[in-house]
Amino acid sequence: MQETLYYRTFTLAFLAAACGAVPNEAVDQTTQPLLGAWTQPHYPNATGGYSAISSLGTPAVSSWPKEPQIKSPQSLPSQIDVFSLGPNYPNHAKWTGPAGWSGGETDTHAVLRSNAAAVSWYQGRTDVIFVRYPSNSMWHTSYDSGQGWEDLGGVFDVPSQVAITSWGQGRLDLFGQANNQLYHQSYDGGWNTGWDGLGGSLASRGLAAISTRSGTIDVFAIWTDGQVYTLKFSNGSWGSWDSLGTPPGGVGQSTAAYSTHYNQLAASWVGIAGPAIVFAYDPLGNLYKRTAPYTLGWTMIDNSKTTAIASLSASRRSGNIELFALASGSSGSGIVRQNSIIQ
Repeated sequence: MQETLYYRTFTLAFLAAACGAVPNEAVDQTTQPLLGAWTQPHYPNATGGYSAISSLGTPAVSSWPKEPQIKSPQSLPSQIDVFSLGPNYPNHAKWTGPAGWSGGETDTHAVLRSNAAAVSWYQGRTDVIFVRYPSNSMWHTSYDSGQGWEDLGGVFDVPSQVAITSWGQGRLDLFGQANNQLYHQSYDGGWNTGWDGLGGSLASRGLAAISTRSGTIDVFAIWTDGQVYTLKFSNGSWGSWDSLGTPPGGVGQSTAAYSTHYNQLAASWVGIAGPAIVFAYDPLGNLYKRTAPYTLGWTMIDNSKTTAIASLSASRRSGNIELFALASGSSGSGIVRQNSIIQ
């Protein structure tokens, strides 16, 4: 059954106002602030009508520019790319300002065994990764450069999640899961010689990574004990895993169906080179965030529950956080819901 895909844009002003701590304990769900209604963008189809974006699992999301003051040398418009999942292949839809949404492109060369992940290291380039059938190895392409798919090796858990981030032009950091541990591969003018093991005890239902500035990476993962953990790279080396606990009631859904298709974590950052922020949802569909340095607890930021959240994706565009949520649709089709707030 395909799912309904929603997305919402958070302004930095809202996130700053919502930084009060919510203890990691039961709270009155009805008294928490709502972020407003999720909206539904559609793209024109070949029949003259409009189609929604449908997905069988967590979509990969990427966008540019990251900050409003960053200008493209090609004078490209602002863009959001969404790679949703069909039965076997990714489908590509994109939003460009001021043209709006377009989509319907299917890449039949990519036979997925995991959800995809995407990142843009500058305007005009989008890199996508996923675990591919039947090798269960990691595959990569750059959609906007005309590069074909390449096999980066490894043998990864199926099902599991993947993540990708970039701290600047010419740099990529990729993450996958094998034997319930985290593995890392990097590109810095060329690919590293192999995959580096970073330990952990990962479940298959939550993995996200973000680079807030050059030389730093924050990784977030749901472990087999149900808690969210974080791992940081800075000053040229990896630190140790630290637990961030969970929102009240736990993180998302732990059933096999949700573990197979849905990434239940998303990450971004606040401000220019600001702190990392991780998003998660509880089993009731309430949305929470926690912000580095994690001295405050999990803060509820949405309790509308109209999304019946099953997964999360996030990207950053023009100083805003583009957060996508996937939820069950009444007709089996999927719909992207949008709330764009321009600063």
